[in-house]
Amino acid sequence: MKATFSVLARRCDTPEQLVEHLNFRPWEKHIITRLIEPHNQALQRFPQFRVHSRHLVVEQVLEGRQVNVDGYMHDGQLQILGFTDELMYPGTMAFLRFASPSSIGPALQSRLRDACERVLHGFGLGHGFFNLEFFVDAAGGVKLIEINPRLAAQFAQMHEWVHGIDTYELGFAMALGRPLPEPQVPRFGAAASFVWRSFDGSSCPRLPTRSDLQWLAREYPQARLELYPKQGGALRRDIEWLGSHRWALLNMPGRDEADLRQRYERICARFGWPAPY
Repeated sequence: MKATFSVLARRCDTPEQLVEHLNFRPWEKHIITRLIEPHNQALQRFPQFRVHSRHLVVEQVLEGRQVNVDGYMHDGQLQILGFTDELMYPGTMAFLRFASPSSIGPALQSRLRDACERVLHGFGLGHGFFNLEFFVDAAGGVKLIEINPRLAAQFAQMHEWVHGIDTYELGFAMALGRPLPEPQVPRFGAAASFVWRSFDGSSCPRLPTRSDLQWLAREYPQARLELYPKQGGALRRDIEWLGSHRWALLNMPGRDEADLRQRYERICARFGWPAPY
């Protein structure tokens, strides 16, 4: 089965809700076919996999806080790059921000590390980056959400800012069989990936001007801003398929969490954007 950015992932409490969720218009069916057909073509090379990309996964609903774990396997040994808290817009499954370092304590970090090791060895992933997501419930139970045999690109620079690890140089070294680079002294105490979304069918309330972007580059040279404004059918599909429309993303470090929040709120004030921290 093929998933992309949790497209069409939705909680359905009745069979009728599930049927309605899977009722696509002709143009939507065309888009879905184009999205998944390359995956089906690749699967033709692996006859041991008999599940078509059009299949559906129906899962039990899990609850708890979400934690992201990035790391790598080298010579069969697991190394953790960092734990990242995944915070949601209240009452939704939509990400509000990803925060590093994580607020989870050493005991839970140790349990998550052990869980990663069991999963990766179980799947035979012995070399390269990995990205795993977990639910941690109120009683401390750990549930695996998903496995990605790659680094979370959205957090790559955050590991350098907060942990002193250049993941790009690390990737080159592993690919070429060179000695792995040593971590450097971190330059920042906190970092986050902030996500702006709308849930009402609207998009970015005000696009930054050239003057705004020049101000951002001057005041916060490490900040990385990406804009995804949409309109028309593309915007409607975002709301229908994802439950929200992600119209901007900002990766940025700070001296500590308080400084990071102050930077975020100052940028929001300059751009005229909401600041739902």
